[in-house]
Amino acid sequence: MTVRLRVYGCKWRWNNQRSHVPHPMMDTPSQSNMAGGQQSQPKTTRVLLWAPPRSLSTAFERCISSLGDRVQVCHELYTAACHLGPENQIKIPVLESVVRDPHYTYAWVQKIMEARAKPKKEIFFCKELAYSVEGKFDKLPAGYRHTFLIRHPARVFLSMNTLVKRYFARTFLNLKLSQVLPKGLVYEEMYNLFQHVTNELGQEPIIIDADDLMHNPLGVLYAYCDAVGIPFSPSMDKWRPIKEEKRTWIYSTRLMIINKIIGQYDRAFRTAGLEQHVEKPIDLRRVTPEVLEATKASIGYYEKMYTLRLKPMAHSTITMPTSASPQQPLHNGTPTISNGTPPQCNQCVSVPFTRVALYTAANII
Repeated sequence: MTVRLRVYGCKWRWNNQRSHVPHPMMDTPSQSNMAGGQQSQPKTTRVLLWAPPRSLSTAFERCISSLGDRVQVCHELYTAACHLGPENQIKIPVLESVVRDPHYTYAWVQKIMEARAKPKKEIFFCKELAYSVEGKFDKLPAGYRHTFLIRHPARVFLSMNTLVKRYFARTFLNLKLSQVLPKGLVYEEMYNLFQHVTNELGQEPIIIDADDLMHNPLGVLYAYCDAVGIPFSPSMDKWRPIKEEKRTWIYSTRLMIINKIIGQYDRAFRTAGLEQHVEKPIDLRRVTPEVLEATKASIGYYEKMYTLRLKPMAHSTITMPTSASPQQPLHNGTPTISNGTPPQCNQCVSVPFTRVALYTAANII
């Protein structure tokens, strides 16, 4: 039987003994290593980005993917296990016979994530929905730097509600937002994972915010790349055609098809880049009761993580070093302007005022 897991335009195979058969490009022990010899392997920076749905995470993933041959992108394998596998966490009975994929166990995904997709790659970047590993922390892959992308819950739930109503109305299924969300409404699960990464794995939090990303794409990308130790490029906010880009991604074909039908990736896959944009505040007195309740239940988790986020740099002032590698920070990680002082940006300063309007509305109601 064949498991449809796309990688480099080929398939992974699963034999009858249920053992994993690696793709020829996977990092397997060399003959000299198996004979006891030593053969150096290039160092690969492994990064996991955890996010809620509808948070610009796929757009951010495409920014990292723009680094081309230097990066291997791994797209939502744990999310596939959560929704399609035998241990699936979110059950929609009317859809289970259609979307089930018995091969996507958490242990199988962990094994793939801990393997090297291609030894010569500098970066192995994986994007996942944070709720997908709730209760499965023992199946997290070793050797990764865990990072988080957050977005104000009002924006997430409004976007999700619109997506659910638009798609399931066409299929005559009257599903509610709560039926497609985990028990903790996404943010509790994400905060639990954040605490595990911080307290149990001992990693300093690396958090970016979607509003910051929309308002100052290159500033957030620079801060993120500097924090995780991957190269920054001033053209990261410009993307190759998605068909060309996806050829090198590792992903579940079935989940990709489902999300394409639903429209999950419409904007991220149809655009050519991440454009600077400031969203208007949301008046929570005008949203549905379900969106309001989900927002109120989640705002506390979001705010705790928001206070620890990386601050974006003004994109117009970022300069690259002339005598050093792009991976090396400038002045302890802070980009400089012509006179050598840290950059200031009036636009960036305005971001908290947008958020205050959102947060105040949530508290008033």
